[in-house]
Amino acid sequence: MLVWCNRSIYHSNHTKMDKDWVQFPISTNIREVINVLTHQYNIEVFFMYKRAISFGSFEYVHIGHITLFQRIKEQCEELVVCVSDDEYIEKTKGHKPVFTLYERIKGLSSIKEIDYITVQSVLLNKERNIKLMNPNVIFVGDDWNPKNYNGEGLGIPVIYLPRTKGVSSTELREKDL
Repeated sequence: MLVWCNRSIYHSNHTKMDKDWVQFPISTNIREVINVLTHQYNIEVFFMYKRAISFGSFEYVHIGHITLFQRIKEQCEELVVCVSDDEYIEKTKGHKPVFTLYERIKGLSSIKEIDYITVQSVLLNKERNIKLMNPNVIFVGDDWNPKNYNGEGLGIPVIYLPRTKGVSSTELREKDL
């Protein structure tokens, strides 16, 4: 992996090396890159976004969620995860959650990429959470799209990241039923 160093970090597969490029093995994670740039090269590192937010019910916290949070954290300094409460899930999805809100928050709190956890409810909806947490961007999995995601039009961009194939909370819940 080559990283261009000029106020921001960008991943690149360029093969040309010159004074503005630092080469890292492809397996290097972004936190290691930042550590090397800041400590060995004395380069100040800026992320694309200061604070990102991601919403979800997180009924089953699984590898797809963890991968999503890792991808988000590569692009921001702080990650806020907003967990839907039981009433919100029942109202929007039409079923009771498998795990309580407390259990879901407890599971998410062990994921190192998450800096803050807040709750989405009927009263404390996406719009109010955005005003409260002041993120620069919303990240969601690409199982959503601009036509079916109700986070569009809230004054900040929404970025749809590829989801992890073969794992889904909905599929896991349906297997349990």
